[in-house]
Amino acid sequence: MALTLPWSRTIYIISRQEVTDRVQQRDSEPIEVDGVLVGVAVTHQLGVRFIAANDLLGDMDQSVWPTLEYARQAARQLFGSKSLADSF
Repeated sequence: MALTLPWSRTIYIISRQEVTDRVQQRDSEPIEVDGVLVGVAVTHQLGVRFIAANDLLGDMDQSVWPTLEYARQAARQLFGSKSLADSF
């Protein structure tokens, strides 16, 4: 389902199950920040690939991180900073 807001930003609303179903790899881990599903980390030969499930983390989409914890930490920082910026 897509929701287009008056200021022309489209937000896609999908469930955690839909995100994990879209991931074709065997080893994946959902990444949540403050109870919000922001992406999925999928095993990659160089570590983990981050697949964004939230528009605020679109800049991180398809990025590769050496460990799951690095990906989680980056997602927390980016989500927190963008959430704060959008509130002004």
